[in-house]
Amino acid sequence: MKHMIFILSILISVSANAQGLNAELGFNDNYNQYSKGIVCVNEYSYFAKRQHIANSFFTTCSILKMDTLENIVWELPVNPTFAETYDITEMIPSENGGVYIMGSGIPTCDLGSECFWFVQKINENGFVEWTNTWENPNCFEVELNGLSLDISNELLINHTNDQTSKIYRLSNTGLLMDSLEIVSDELNFIQSSPSFEYITFKQDSLIGFNNAGAIQSFTFFSNPISGIVTVNDTIYVLTSDSLFSFEPDFTLISSNSFIGYSEYSNLHFLLGQLAFISSTFSSQEIITVDLNLQLIGVQTISTTLGTTDPKDFNELHFVSSSNFDLRMFQSVRYLDYSLNSPLNTTVNTTDIGIVDIKPTQIDVVANQQTQGVYEINIYADVLVKNYGSNDLNECRINHYISQSIACGHYVYTEMFDNLSIAPGDSAWVSLGLMHWEQNYFPNDTIIKNLCVYTSHPNYKTDLFVSNDELCKDVLIGYVQLDEINLPKKHLLRIVNLMGEETVEKSNIFQIYIYSDGTTEKVFKVD
Repeated sequence: MKHMIFILSILISVSANAQGLNAELGFNDNYNQYSKGIVCVNEYSYFAKRQHIANSFFTTCSILKMDTLENIVWELPVNPTFAETYDITEMIPSENGGVYIMGSGIPTCDLGSECFWFVQKINENGFVEWTNTWENPNCFEVELNGLSLDISNELLINHTNDQTSKIYRLSNTGLLMDSLEIVSDELNFIQSSPSFEYITFKQDSLIGFNNAGAIQSFTFFSNPISGIVTVNDTIYVLTSDSLFSFEPDFTLISSNSFIGYSEYSNLHFLLGQLAFISSTFSSQEIITVDLNLQLIGVQTISTTLGTTDPKDFNELHFVSSSNFDLRMFQSVRYLDYSLNSPLNTTVNTTDIGIVDIKPTQIDVVANQQTQGVYEINIYADVLVKNYGSNDLNECRINHYISQSIACGHYVYTEMFDNLSIAPGDSAWVSLGLMHWEQNYFPNDTIIKNLCVYTSHPNYKTDLFVSNDELCKDVLIGYVQLDEINLPKKHLLRIVNLMGEETVEKSNIFQIYIYSDGTTEKVFKVD
């Protein structure tokens, strides 16, 4: 999709539909993923992707840079230090074409200790320029909020622990320059101001702090604040249904509501004008107004998004990274629309379904060390059908492979390619070992309910999910077991944090798996 310099006359009319679909991609490269934020920077966009469930209990995050031609420029894993669980909470553009990100980490997913918060600067080439971390010994005593870039290109954040709340000022090289202890916490936006040391907001309140950290002035609104920008010392405040302008000392200048539009968000100052998004179930409206809050124009983008789905825009394009439900799990659906060209790219969609599950081998083996305990291994093929109108060459299939271990399900996902399934046709795909279980079993027929989930291939979107799941009861057979003489639970095996069987070791975390199906995370000291 070619881009021209944004033409102002497009927004002069009250209504315009000059947008075209640049890109539609599906991100499904692991078991369960969702988007954590997105920002536009020139002709690119950055979004954060979090992988919540995989074939271990590690939760990972990454930052992707996209262009407007459906290309992934780069993907950068977020791992400032070792942790089993990461989360990204905020992301903003940097002063030089990259992004700043804020997040948290938990070294061990089921032990609430030694957690940390972090801020990273990532440049436009996908390299981390610097990382700052703040320890959080008990996981609930420290929090970072309000990641903001000041007009002097210095970074401002609100650091809170169980005793104090401070505003930290960092240079754009990551150096902590100063801090101001304040009487509020969990602030969302922080900027220097001619009338106050800092202005900020929290929920429905605009707050001004003096240089001693005390609240010097505040203004309440009837709805939560969704964005603030300052232009020539005038403060513009956006709520969910109104736009306000204030003098630097919070004296109200004017306000305006725009009839027929609601759910305002993403306030920006672009090309000498103010612009923000109004969201409905079926469309996104980019509303542009002058600095006197008078309507200039509206651009309609016909796309279905949730009101909380990450989205952003600039003078070139509108982007979103919605969390796309795939029955029990989620993937990320990425959309990029041009704001100055009506041309659309070819939408890369598909429709994949699971028709049948066929066990190919079932092993039931008695445990030699523990009376009454049996191990079940089930191998199976699945019948994949192409419900779409294009040849299906690849798809992703997800399923459980064993009982839950420690912090999450032990699940499996695999990409199958070279399928060559024509529209309307089906093909059997071998999963190999798809279920493992070790437990006491009753003196009766064993029936296991096996479930398989399929979804779009990487970078494609499957818009019809009704056929993406299939569950089937599989008859295992009879296990002759004397329930009266069942012994107490015993340790069956030990695995490391990656699920690999090992021997008992000291000074590292290991997972103990017992004969009754329970697990325990153990750390033994010499």
